[in-house]
Amino acid sequence: MTRPASDRSPGRVAETACLEADGRSPGSIDASAQRDRRPRLSDRLTRQLSSGRYVPEIDGVRFLAIGIVVAVHLFAVAGLSSGRLFIVPPFGSVVPGQTQSSRVVSFLQYGHVGVYLFFILSGFVLAVPFIRWRAMHAEPVSLPTYLVRRLTRIEPPFVAIVIVLFLLSSALRSASTAPHLAATLTYTHAAIYGQLSPIDGVFWSLEAEVQWYLIVPFLAIVLCGGSHNERVLRITLAWAGSLFLQFVLGIDLIARFALLDNLQFFLIGWLIAEFHVARFGERSLQRPLLDVIGIACIPLLFVALDVRPPLWRVTVPLVGGLVIAAALHGSLLRRCLSMRWIAIIGGMCYSIYLIHYPVLVLGARTFGAHLSTHPLPTSVVVGASLVLALALSGVFFVLVERPCMDPEWVHKLVSRVSGREPLRGTGRRRS
Repeated sequence: MTRPASDRSPGRVAETACLEADGRSPGSIDASAQRDRRPRLSDRLTRQLSSGRYVPEIDGVRFLAIGIVVAVHLFAVAGLSSGRLFIVPPFGSVVPGQTQSSRVVSFLQYGHVGVYLFFILSGFVLAVPFIRWRAMHAEPVSLPTYLVRRLTRIEPPFVAIVIVLFLLSSALRSASTAPHLAATLTYTHAAIYGQLSPIDGVFWSLEAEVQWYLIVPFLAIVLCGGSHNERVLRITLAWAGSLFLQFVLGIDLIARFALLDNLQFFLIGWLIAEFHVARFGERSLQRPLLDVIGIACIPLLFVALDVRPPLWRVTVPLVGGLVIAAALHGSLLRRCLSMRWIAIIGGMCYSIYLIHYPVLVLGARTFGAHLSTHPLPTSVVVGASLVLALALSGVFFVLVERPCMDPEWVHKLVSRVSGREPLRGTGRRRS
């Protein structure tokens, strides 16, 4: 059989001669090139971007936030494994098993520090495009596109995990979670039951996040008008107003409305976004002084949470806001948070957040000294549960969450099912 003309070119002949002289087959260089083109583990775990802008230090802060949450939950695993703590089945809130264990339960509240950092980041990230549009006269934000993007990006991983945990609770013959399923899926569990969802106790924060997503476009109408100074004044007044409303209504009432209970954190993020976009043009200031402030504020977050209620509602968002500002406009801290694997793991935070808690609890329940016929040391249970949680989070990220980061994944799925290839970059079918 005659080779194609491209294979008989002088360059190809010379290349073939050299390869044969070295004892290699002509196809070996192509195989090597194909191996080089195979995605590495870091490539598989890197988030897909829905726009051309990527700020790695934001994922670095997510790494810090999810690290705090997971670290605190590891203490819960140790308590569950030793029998000092119990959990509302199957994966609800943790309660003390003994009187002296109440201090351990109080320690678990420090996990909220990581959650509050997530809230501030959400306030920042979602405010930026609306400030660009309404204040800086950039490309308009399409409300339908905004809402559909939230739906297709956030909902599929969440619904998948809720259903798996619901089925798992049935298989484990735990207390019935059927009455809580609909409320959990609709982010209304706190409003209806006034407590954490037993399907997964960490889902309370997602209720606040989703409620925030829904009000942002309408809040932007109020907070993005006028001059820069006028906008800063409006955001500050809204922040102070949210605190005043919490004080007037009382904790028992506002605890049922996740967003109202945490609105001050989101608004601090919006204030940072206002300065970042309108004042600094989305350019990092690279100020070493902010490194000192940001690094010092990380441990201060835990101190701020211990301030006598209700003052912690003021201290924590302010200190957390300084951490975010330092991450954006510091020098050393920004570089550290932008390191490749820190940003990669931070970009996986949603998967880790959804999966880690039930996996850690299952590890404690399966191998805990007070439950298992073949107990393992607490340190082994904690370490093995952590490794398993991170591994499963990585698999879930690759198979479920990462594909949902593609804004066109729904169009591509429909086209694949219908047998038609979508037009690249449009998500429409090829005629």
